Amino acid sequence: MTNWIIQGKVKKNANRQRISEIENVLLNNRGIKTKKSKELFFNPPHPLSFSLKSLGFDVKFVRKAVQRILKSIKDKEKIVVFGDYDADGINGTAILWETLYSLTNQAMPYLPHRVNEGYGLSQKGIENVIKQYNPKLLITVDNGVTAKDAVEFAKNKGIDVIITDHHIIPKAKPKPFSLVHTIKLSGSGVAWYLAREILEANKKDNENLEEKLGLCAMGTIADILPLEGVNRSIVSYGISKLRKPQRPGLKALYRESGILAEEIDTYHIGYIIAPRINASGRISHSMDSLRLLCTKSSAQASIFALNLGQTNLDRKKITQDMVIHADNVYQKSRGKNSKLIYVYHESYNQGVIGLVAGKLVEKYYRPSIVLSVGEEISKASARSINGFNIIENIRKTSHLLIDCGGHPMAAGFTIKTVNLEKFRKEFEKLVNLGISDKILKKSVFVDCELDLSDVNSQLFESIEKFKPFGAKNSEPKFASFKLKPVVVKLIGKDGNHLKLEMENAKGERRTGVAFGAGNFYSQINKDSLIDCVYTLSQNKWNNHTSIEMKIRDIKIN
Repeated sequence: MTNWIIQGKVKKNANRQRISEIENVLLNNRGIKTKKSKELFFNPPHPLSFSLKSLGFDVKFVRKAVQRILKSIKDKEKIVVFGDYDADGINGTAILWETLYSLTNQAMPYLPHRVNEGYGLSQKGIENVIKQYNPKLLITVDNGVTAKDAVEFAKNKGIDVIITDHHIIPKAKPKPFSLVHTIKLSGSGVAWYLAREILEANKKDNENLEEKLGLCAMGTIADILPLEGVNRSIVSYGISKLRKPQRPGLKALYRESGILAEEIDTYHIGYIIAPRINASGRISHSMDSLRLLCTKSSAQASIFALNLGQTNLDRKKITQDMVIHADNVYQKSRGKNSKLIYVYHESYNQGVIGLVAGKLVEKYYRPSIVLSVGEEISKASARSINGFNIIENIRKTSHLLIDCGGHPMAAGFTIKTVNLEKFRKEFEKLVNLGISDKILKKSVFVDCELDLSDVNSQLFESIEKFKPFGAKNSEPKFASFKLKPVVVKLIGKDGNHLKLEMENAKGERRTGVAFGAGNFYSQINKDSLIDCVYTLSQNKWNNHTSIEMKIRDIKIN
């Protein structure tokens, strides 16, 4: 059973003061405790106002990178922007390549093929770049800090490498011409700020850079960066650009996915747009997504968007089939007290093993590693839970790995197939040492307890000011207890959702919908009392607007 952690408490004030009291609890829960921090939260400064130093960049390395880029532009050298195949890397590549192309027609984008070239900058990728473009300068986006050997290979071929990345730098550092790096931004965020510096050095206006904030916001949301400080600014201003799209590709993608531009929010980007952009890199080639973002042709954009929509459907089917298979493998192989999910198979598609690992974490709430097995080399994707830094622990087994990289909650690595079971044994020891039974209990963080009378349009409007929601600023969750079910209905095509009208001891009633909770229907009777965790949603129907409880977790007493 999920553990509910109530983070704050609302004082028992008169109704007219309740909204401000609840708002103060929400701010406090998010670490916003001073007048200045509150002002910055509700009125984020423009991303252009942040200095390189405040963002964690080494300013001298950024200046060095800019000067090298200016030299390439002046000397008409070939420049290749070498990106990554996920939504963050693709958006970042579009930002930096378009910026450079506006200054020189010698700049070209390149995205590696996930299966044929692997993640990030590789010898194979560099060889392909040389065959196609023979550049003098190569600039990575959202990758490079783990590519020590590849950087040396490029240098030996007469290519200067500028790395732009936000991943954690390993002990074995690469030695590029310059390293433009910070962990405070997404890969697209790093690319956007480098683009700013390039344009300023060229004394160019930043009108197009403003528009590119939309791409930067997409990359930031897709890569689940904490939406605080600069990232809150990027997403706040970027969403306003996405709601008034100029790019034919975005307009076409909205049409294909059934989204109204003026309603675009972090949810639409994270769960509808980004998966489509990611889909090409997972099961075909990510250049399809880059072409969609960068095309100036509406006709071409429509074709690209339809293809991406179909690719995403194919990706969903592959993922579903793999989840079923991986779940069965885990069920058969897991030990009695196993704290790790570790499954591998030769049939697994490399492009979706990360999604499968994420689904297994959702179901069983323990670190999950899924591997696509090759004859000699296997590829792994790992997802973690709160309290266990997965990349830090994977690096403790580096003697068994070919390479690895990632974040505390998500990582990937390459391993010789003969070492699969050796790795399992060593990593299970690390997991057993690092994870207590307490960590394995899933917790839901609830902002505060509410009376049903608090569930109203005034509170909903107050919560709207807290947008954009995302990591470190999740949509406010509330709890109410001992509610009597007055009306209980199964809804949805397959009757797998639950609609409830609930009443408290004072006789106050509110309606709630619990998606995917149809299994609770048989457990509820006239004597039941319901506890629930919920967010607020606005229901518009036949010119009537009402505030509903969107139930996230439910307990029947």
